[in-house]
Amino acid sequence: MEFVLDLIINLITLLNFIGASWILKSDRRNLNKIIAITNIVGMSIVGIAFFISSSDSVHFYHYVELGISCGITVTLLIFNILIKKFGETTLLIVCVWLLSILNLVAYIVYVVLTFISY
Repeated sequence: MEFVLDLIINLITLLNFIGASWILKSDRRNLNKIIAITNIVGMSIVGIAFFISSSDSVHFYHYVELGISCGITVTLLIFNILIKKFGETTLLIVCVWLLSILNLVAYIVYVVLTFISY
């Protein structure tokens, strides 16, 4: 159960980073570069932490991280619909960037808690 939950969290987090980059195709090059760098760093951390993090038992923070990741996925899907409907506004792009940062911070906290509880 621990491995499956850890694998699901890693995959959903990776998909969130890929999805945030996939949503944006705007002319705002500076914002796109910032979001791309944030997502590349996040994907790198997921790739590294996938190999080095594991736990012996399921803890509450596993479920919290799973909930946060699923919430970010749903929010990214909503932003994707809004961007297709209204176009890319600066506010939506900044919101996607903030979701990428939230995803990155939540995953780093998850990995740190995995090491502490191990």
